[in-house]
Amino acid sequence: TQSTWGGNSHVTGIGFVCVLIVLIGTATGAPVSDKFKNLLTWTVDHTQSEAKHFLSAIQSIANTTTANGALGNLKSAISNLMNPTTTATAPQNNSTAKSADGTTATKGKRCVFVHGLSFLPDVASGPSTPSFSWYWGEVEKHTAQCSEHIFTHQNTMIKSWHDPELYRETCEIVSGHSEDKVIRNTIVFTHSMGSLMLAAGIESHSCSIDHWSSTWYALGTPPPTLNNRPLTMAYLLRAAADVSEPQMEKMNVYLKGAIGVDGVGLIDQKSGSLFRSLSCLAELSTCHNMPSPETRQRVAQILHDEVSGAVCGRSGYGLGATAIMSVSEWMWTDKPSDGVVDTDACVALFGKERFDGSYESPFFVSNVNHFDLACKHGDGDAKDAKVCSWFSIRK
Repeated sequence: TQSTWGGNSHVTGIGFVCVLIVLIGTATGAPVSDKFKNLLTWTVDHTQSEAKHFLSAIQSIANTTTANGALGNLKSAISNLMNPTTTATAPQNNSTAKSADGTTATKGKRCVFVHGLSFLPDVASGPSTPSFSWYWGEVEKHTAQCSEHIFTHQNTMIKSWHDPELYRETCEIVSGHSEDKVIRNTIVFTHSMGSLMLAAGIESHSCSIDHWSSTWYALGTPPPTLNNRPLTMAYLLRAAADVSEPQMEKMNVYLKGAIGVDGVGLIDQKSGSLFRSLSCLAELSTCHNMPSPETRQRVAQILHDEVSGAVCGRSGYGLGATAIMSVSEWMWTDKPSDGVVDTDACVALFGKERFDGSYESPFFVSNVNHFDLACKHGDGDAKDAKVCSWFSIRK
């Protein structure tokens, strides 16, 4: 069932039934399944005023009665539902620590960082590690709220975001290999194609998020379907599919300047064509088994509905450490972008009205490039360029 910010009577009705089930179960001490709790959280988040007015009405009744026994539990349960930040599962480790920026945070949740295109298949393929500086810089020093840092290493060049093997592997790692594949007590950060990988996993029911205890943040996310919202990288890739060798060499120089090292380039030497993930992102005919338009729309809806925050870049040059050439020089367009993903396409995926230009906002448009978004080059001086500081206050 799809939600709308204006409310959906069917969704609201289902959600209210779940509200009653959860409240009655809480008040009487009866167990309530996680599936009901997850559906309830989703309903409160996405039907907004209707659900909250309903809860307020029940709370007013509870306030007029004794606070003892079952009604006291009911009153407490309603209070928690009205303030979802208090409903997260209590962490096992409540020690405090300071981030690199000096802020103090309570440690407790595991943090998982899912990368996008690696351009280094051999380096970015293997067991997860507690750091991954080539891709994420020193983001672990800016996330003192994490009790554990888990950085994925997946081959995102020869596998595309919609390939079952890749998104199932992502779900396994992010869920901590839990038997029911539910992501609990976790803060998830996904960058670029990594966001599509997790969304595809959720869409296929390979995993799910317990929103009572976990949050998901997406950075520099391309839309799962271009549909007249072209990616800057897509222009480049479409051009790369049919260019002369000298032009391809020039594109590889561009790529080296973007990522700061000699990578594998755009062409898979085994096949002599673009790497699979690249041809699929550009929606070329050489990409086989592309997802249907309906699947793409569901993936887009999951990104819109399930993330707790997102960051979109708007500067191809960014912080300058690994400058991406200006969009107009390579792509014949003056549209704002992070050098890889169009800013408007990224913002539209999550809802323009939710974004702000400050790192203090969960939804943040930052004056940095695609690689800066992963905290690879630290914070910029301006408030709208402090991506690492944005990481430090996400819970």
